[in-house]
Amino acid sequence: MAIKCDIRNEDDVKNAIKEIENNFNKIDVLINNASAISLTDTLNTTMKKYDLMHQVNARGTFMVTKYCIPLLIKSNNPHVIMNSPPLSLDPKWFGNHTA
Repeated sequence: MAIKCDIRNEDDVKNAIKEIENNFNKIDVLINNASAISLTDTLNTTMKKYDLMHQVNARGTFMVTKYCIPLLIKSNNPHVIMNSPPLSLDPKWFGNHTA
């Protein structure tokens, strides 16, 4: 089942989860896969890009998880999977992309 949902928007998240509840009554697995990234240094990272990264990566992930918990606890074996690319500790990534 596909549901259009902007995880930055609380009403979208609540409506998507309500749709899932109406159709399935529970959630077995939540996969947090949405992300936003800007590979720019601090001086070249606009506040709009910075805000987007934090709205999606931190706030959105937290909010989706928070609102899924009531349906996850209805499952016999619930899981939350945080999906992200592996971090490379190569200084070329951390040194130039601080945002």
